[in-house]
Amino acid sequence: MKVHGSTELSRMLVLQRHSANTRLALDRAGEEMATGLKADRLGAAGGDLGRIYRLERMLERNAVHLDTIGITATRLEMMQLSLSQARDKTGAIAVDMLTATGLRDSVSAHMQAAASRQAFVDIVGALNAGVAGDSLFAGTATDRPPLRAAEAILAEITTLVAGLPVGDAIAAVEAWFDGPGAFTGPLDPPSPVELGDGVRLDYAIRADDPALTAALKGHALAALVAEGGAFAEADAAERFMILETAGHALLAARDGLLALEARTGQAQETVETARAHRTAEREAYDLARSRMLGADPYESATVFEAMKSQLENIYTVTARLATLRFANFMR
Repeated sequence: MKVHGSTELSRMLVLQRHSANTRLALDRAGEEMATGLKADRLGAAGGDLGRIYRLERMLERNAVHLDTIGITATRLEMMQLSLSQARDKTGAIAVDMLTATGLRDSVSAHMQAAASRQAFVDIVGALNAGVAGDSLFAGTATDRPPLRAAEAILAEITTLVAGLPVGDAIAAVEAWFDGPGAFTGPLDPPSPVELGDGVRLDYAIRADDPALTAALKGHALAALVAEGGAFAEADAAERFMILETAGHALLAARDGLLALEARTGQAQETVETARAHRTAEREAYDLARSRMLGADPYESATVFEAMKSQLENIYTVTARLATLRFANFMR
């Protein structure tokens, strides 16, 4: 009877081992069904894990490049919108302002001065914009806007030129914008971004770019004549002199802004070309990994169902053995 009991115990132990092995095979088949990759990577790679590691590293590097490309594309798109807004406002106001001053139309000139003041506020806001909390035009100082608040700048300029003759006031505004007064701090150039295949793109445009400061300078000059400006109550000749100077400055700035838009457009083209290359590269790597490690979905499903059925049978047998009592072996 003792021997018989030992035999049943041995059967239980064997069933437990079979159960553990079957569960392991079931988990393996389930993993292969979920990932599409063989669970035994070493065997799939012919015993050479280096092949797998090299391929995984290439995929990881490719993913980093695609992330960088995505972020860069978004930043360039927002930069292009800001530049387009600045150029549209600057160009339209420049033409209308010079027309008004040429005709000595005080009413129209006053309207253009007000429009220019608002354009200054809008352009400063656009240049202070960011993506995901990072400033677009601040160089390496992405944690802060590049320009001070528009109203603060205009207030300081108004104080700066108060009481000055027209010619001196114009010179003072131009000199002020050539200095650091409008900025929140240094705007150092950032490093180029890596797009893969040795392609490095230097696409940064800073708020202290001459084309941008020229536009700000022209709008700030015109704002002197708008309501609240230092020359809002000056005689007509002085107001026309300021607006004519501002109009020519804005007309010249428009061409500079257009050049920045073209430069940004070229950068966007480079990014999209890199995106296409990196996407094709990722597909090639995925195909290589699939050929090396890919599991046959039909085979994995067949093994999964077989192991599931086998495990259920083991549980059934184990349950029956577990119901036997010690008394059954003593008869």
